[in-house]
Amino acid sequence: MYGHWYPHGKDDLTFAHALLGECKAIALSMQAIREVNPNAKLVQTEDLGKTDSTSKLAYQAELENERRWLSLDLLCGRINPTHPMGVTCAIVV
Repeated sequence: MYGHWYPHGKDDLTFAHALLGECKAIALSMQAIREVNPNAKLVQTEDLGKTDSTSKLAYQAELENERRWLSLDLLCGRINPTHPMGVTCAIVV
């Protein structure tokens, strides 16, 4: 989102493509690992820092707090049209 890492984009589409690529890589890695060890378990870690704000910026804090779960929701198959970020994800996919 902030252009710190390659491809240094700062727009929602670049963020979404990077996130989807990350989740796809994790899923494919686990698939390959399970070919060797069918009982392998994924231990996923994330920075789940909570965003607080003034009442004037509550809308932004709400977005940040929903987005912080997005990678885990994608990995767990929880994205659907009723998911808070479901419409955004459907546009990218």
